[in-house]
Amino acid sequence: MSGELINVAFKEWAVICDMLGSGKQSLILRKGGIHEGQKGFQFEHQKFALFPTRFHEQGQSVRIDAKESVIPKTEYEIGETVPIQYWAKIDSIWNLSQWESIAALNEFHVWKEQIILERYHWGKEKNEEPSISAALVRTFKFEAKQNITYEKKYGGCRSWVKLPMFSEEQENTSLPALNDSEFSELKERIVNILNQ
Repeated sequence: MSGELINVAFKEWAVICDMLGSGKQSLILRKGGIHEGQKGFQFEHQKFALFPTRFHEQGQSVRIDAKESVIPKTEYEIGETVPIQYWAKIDSIWNLSQWESIAALNEFHVWKEQIILERYHWGKEKNEEPSISAALVRTFKFEAKQNITYEKKYGGCRSWVKLPMFSEEQENTSLPALNDSEFSELKERIVNILNQ
């Protein structure tokens, strides 16, 4: 796992981080936050830590049993500890404009359809075709959980935050959520759907 070391994190709902980290989901579907600027959201980094956010309504926005993941009730406060357990690297990226293709990916993520539909239409101009960014990621679990102290700079509607750099050893001792054959099979199924 050589190359540039991880020094950024992707902010995602805690429940989705749990799904990615357990291998129950390997897709990220994103439109962007209000701090993304005119260019909108971009998958700017090849690999990144997963920063679990505490959006309080996330439990109502996903299709999972409450026992599968702890749904946080409150936002982080300054000085509180944020557990960084997982990191991911991007395998493939698609910009999807056809709702039929997006809907066909339903079995590969846990968001409710209404949430994805809102993201699909979010921020589009009058004559702009709606779309959503999709990334297939390979997720890994750090051997030891990394604890980050929550600071004001981590707040707000932004997708990417800078973190202290993770070492090559921390990456190399991480375990994949899916093994090579499981991930290859999953990728083949998703690519086949998007190629139809």
